[in-house]
Amino acid sequence: MTLNRVPTAFRRATTAAVLAAGIALVALPAPAQPLPAGRVELAQRVTKPSEPPPLPPAPPPVQPRAGVTEGPQPSAPAPAPAPTPPPAPSAATKPSAAPAPMRVIFEKNAMVLSNEARAVLDTVVSTLKADTTLRAMLKSYSSTGTSTSEMRRMSLKRGTLVRDYLILKGIPSIRIDIQALGSSPDDGPADRVDVVADKKS
Repeated sequence: MTLNRVPTAFRRATTAAVLAAGIALVALPAPAQPLPAGRVELAQRVTKPSEPPPLPPAPPPVQPRAGVTEGPQPSAPAPAPAPTPPPAPSAATKPSAAPAPMRVIFEKNAMVLSNEARAVLDTVVSTLKADTTLRAMLKSYSSTGTSTSEMRRMSLKRGTLVRDYLILKGIPSIRIDIQALGSSPDDGPADRVDVVADKKS
């Protein structure tokens, strides 16, 4: 009985040792296989971290050439001048004074035009022809007569005489007015016709 058990125990121990050795062989890592040269270089390129590209070199500072000076820098444009304020409205102009009359003098009780009277009326004609907007106002005075009505009748005749002369010289009758005033209220000649050239009303 004892001899038969010994070989059995031995066999069991041997079997256990063989199994343990096999497990140990399986657990060992396989030796690393060397990579070809091309793959080694590729692996190094992949594993190597990428580096930023080198910066370009800074340009050298510009040195002024000898004997060359820089021109003047353009100045800023001058500001536009301030607009001139409009002139202040002037005060209302006063109406111009009435033009001075041109006097035609008569002798007492006379009903004719003297040479001096004709010269005055020729000036009146030139003035009226130069400005067709003017009209002639004849203010006739007379000291002849014993009443106001007689003086006015005489002054009307003298005014009509002056008007006829102006018409004869080419002045339309519609541009001539007569005022027979009789005796003169001022210190001027008592027998006269004042001719006032004024604008048409």
